[in-house]
Amino acid sequence: MKLSIWDIFKYIYKWKLLIVFSVAAAIVLSVFYTNRNQSYESQVVIKFNDACIKEGKTPKNEEFDPYEIISPDVITAVIEDLNMTRSVEGLKSRVKIKAIIPKTEETRQESVIKEGEEYTYHPDSYTVTYKGRVGESDAMVRDILDSIVKNYLNTYVHNYVDQISVNDFTFDEDFSNQDYIEIAEIMSNRIDTIISSLENYYSSDSSFRSSKTGMSFLDIETEYKHLRDFTIPKIYSNIYEGQISKDKDLLIKKYRQRIDEYKLQEKNFSEKAQMTKERLESFAQANVDVPNAYNAKTDDVDIIQDVYGKWEDENNRNVTTTYDDLIKKYVSDSTAANNARLNADECEKVISKFTAPIETDADKEELTEQIKSDIAYTMDKLNSIYDDLHETVEDFNNANATTHLSVLTGVRYYAMKSLSLYAVLFSGAAVMMSVFFALAYELIRRYLKEA
Repeated sequence: MKLSIWDIFKYIYKWKLLIVFSVAAAIVLSVFYTNRNQSYESQVVIKFNDACIKEGKTPKNEEFDPYEIISPDVITAVIEDLNMTRSVEGLKSRVKIKAIIPKTEETRQESVIKEGEEYTYHPDSYTVTYKGRVGESDAMVRDILDSIVKNYLNTYVHNYVDQISVNDFTFDEDFSNQDYIEIAEIMSNRIDTIISSLENYYSSDSSFRSSKTGMSFLDIETEYKHLRDFTIPKIYSNIYEGQISKDKDLLIKKYRQRIDEYKLQEKNFSEKAQMTKERLESFAQANVDVPNAYNAKTDDVDIIQDVYGKWEDENNRNVTTTYDDLIKKYVSDSTAANNARLNADECEKVISKFTAPIETDADKEELTEQIKSDIAYTMDKLNSIYDDLHETVEDFNNANATTHLSVLTGVRYYAMKSLSLYAVLFSGAAVMMSVFFALAYELIRRYLKEA
């Protein structure tokens, strides 16, 4: 049986529909197989900007470990963020961390090792890769790595970077049991506290302006100062003008109790300060005859060098003496006693204003409504400013964090199985099998016919 090339082409052409259908079926099968067995991998590059990392140390001078990126705390936070049912170890095992070492450093390392010398290089950039499970979507793979980076950044900032924070100064509590002047005092004290903090924030970075709120710390401080200098004094003025109170007798009673409390505090702190002062005098007297810089008669006395410098012990802590501690305690107690006395004096002034004869014919009802309105306005304004402050502080902390740790690339993801590659492989296999079947069938049929 003779078989020419023409015969082969003729048989293939005769079965062209089978071949076409086989290829189409193979493509469909490749799509199904790829989708069924597809997995994704996400990757990001992060860089530590603190110089100490290149020395293998954290900002706290501890041993730097890049695997803190996937510490249990970080992975737990990721699982909580994405509401996953994964185990910490299971998720952690799919994350790989690889140091990025420049080619120049690799060449240098080889040459130094050849010379028989030790060489240590501490990288500051790392590739973090998450290998997703089969069936895990590309979005989930990306979100998991993004959450890992976000939570590690928060952990790094919390552990090593100084952050600023503000207390919750919103006004959502019930003030029904507080008198008008007491509410004004609460608002005034909170404003003073937060202005003090804002002054420190502004001095630490006067150029910062939030991208979220468009405000600097100075802008926010100005808004608080406006309330302190204009709105709050207006409330006090109206209260004193008409002696406006929900219950004047109860208010006076409260302030007399506060006077007693402040006087008791003043007495306690004054006694503590006096005891500390006596200890200071005893301590000083006990050291009169100890050889030192001012009474030494020999050359055997060691004078501390650089007394104005920072003297630290081996544990890197400031060294203070017993005398230093006593001085600090004396100042602290004396200040506390003085503050208590001033507070008692302020309470005395309030009582005197509410017990003096009213010298105005102002309408009390009108004043009361004005006070209520001003208090409500001030509370709403304080809540509004606090929202801006909270976002500005959050923006500042994030900006501050990026100066220590940078994400050099966005979170990229890749499909581990290529659909086009599997389509080509399946199609090629389908073509070969269908052609083989066509030729085998025709040759057997021809052989039987000729026999």
